[in-house]
Amino acid sequence: MQLTMILQNTGLHLALDWSLQYLEDPRCPVRVAVNWSSAASISAVIRGIISSKSITGLDEETTEAVVIPLIIQAFVSVFGYVVEHPSESVPVQLLFAPGQASIAKSEVWKQTVLLDLPWPCRGRPQGVKRSALSPPICNVRVALFNITIEPLAEFEEAETSSNTRIYHADSTDAFRLKALRQVGDRLDRLGATAVLSQKIVPKYLQTYLATKGIFTLDRLSAAYIRNVQMLSGATILSDWRIDDSIVSSSLGALSLITTQTLGNKQFIRLHREGTVVDSENAHPVTTIAITAPDRFAFDELNHVVTTSVKMLASLIDNPDVVAGAGCVEIHLAALLRDRAKQLRNPGPISNGTVSRGTQTDNKAARTLRQMSQTITTFANCLEDMAGRLCGSHASATDREVMIEQIRHANNESLLATTTLPCQNGLSERKSYDLYGWDPRKRSTMQVLSYTIQSDEEKFASEARILDTLQSKKDALTLVIESVSSLARIASVVRVS
Repeated sequence: MQLTMILQNTGLHLALDWSLQYLEDPRCPVRVAVNWSSAASISAVIRGIISSKSITGLDEETTEAVVIPLIIQAFVSVFGYVVEHPSESVPVQLLFAPGQASIAKSEVWKQTVLLDLPWPCRGRPQGVKRSALSPPICNVRVALFNITIEPLAEFEEAETSSNTRIYHADSTDAFRLKALRQVGDRLDRLGATAVLSQKIVPKYLQTYLATKGIFTLDRLSAAYIRNVQMLSGATILSDWRIDDSIVSSSLGALSLITTQTLGNKQFIRLHREGTVVDSENAHPVTTIAITAPDRFAFDELNHVVTTSVKMLASLIDNPDVVAGAGCVEIHLAALLRDRAKQLRNPGPISNGTVSRGTQTDNKAARTLRQMSQTITTFANCLEDMAGRLCGSHASATDREVMIEQIRHANNESLLATTTLPCQNGLSERKSYDLYGWDPRKRSTMQVLSYTIQSDEEKFASEARILDTLQSKKDALTLVIESVSSLARIASVVRVS
């Protein structure tokens, strides 16, 4: 029993090695590099992500006319930043705009941060409808804090740590108000016209700043603060004193702070034109306002859009993609069956798995047969995964028919798959059309078409559904490691 488990585990990892070698080979017929100048290629990657998230309930028309253009427009707007900062998160914010029955009115707001907060009224004289702090506020210089601006906080901490308490309310209140006015005066001298803080700005200071025409907004979330910092280029201040080390260049710049109604809700909109500030700290931030019918629909779309943006960002460093909609699984199954057949009948295999002219004895032959059976079983499972595109209610016969149709449509590329170890396995053909399964039409569809140019580079002329190469490799590795772990657990349970 232990020997059988070892052979099965070896067979599974051999199948994984062969699959990864196949996918990593530049001549692999189901693999191309995404073309960033082609909207069709980018759309195909997004379509591959959306098609795997059926819970969103997106119909094809909405996907093509609304969702894909939104994602592409948002990603292109921050593309330069993503290229220069590949390890940073993509600066695309998603916002729920309620009050609409569909997502058709969703919008992309470039160079914009939208805050789900009410417009503050502090500082407006009573009975006056319009003041300097009424929206819109233009040409804004922003001071950005991530602390509570409270002069007495340090004294209270010192008293607590020393276990003493000095009651002199009048003097401490006077000190506090004077210190807060000094903060306001320093901000005014620096040229700040807006103060935004992650934590509390005392009401007294807000009122004092308002008398100087300085807009205040506090209790922002950490995500809001980061987006405001990126958009404005402001240095985040962590000391309420604002000493001489803080200079005017520490302030950020925005062209506009105003209100914006989306759906049936009002937001605060922060916007920066590209020419407003020349700062190395300022970067593009884009907001996608999704007009979903309810919070559940927004959450599902949020996941799809966020995943798509992250996936596109990952393709900048590793642009390789593979044909989707079950196409890769069918090709891997064909490859593994061919290798398993060669394993059962040892002969001259170019990759050196079995040496030329090797004569195996009965024990070795039995070992190879068991490994071959394991690899063939895994190949069957890969085809079953493709067969699931038929739907959960499809019969086994329906899936077999569907798999056979995909095989037939991909006949030429499947032939290249089994001959890939040969040096000229792909060079005889100069173009390939690859097919997957369309669950809506219940028929095969072309998912990728490309030509091989003189320098052996592949040029994708058409693309419908593409998956990232890395995601397929990760999925294969996860499956094999999971099955191997379960087999080891099962063997321990049987022994005990």
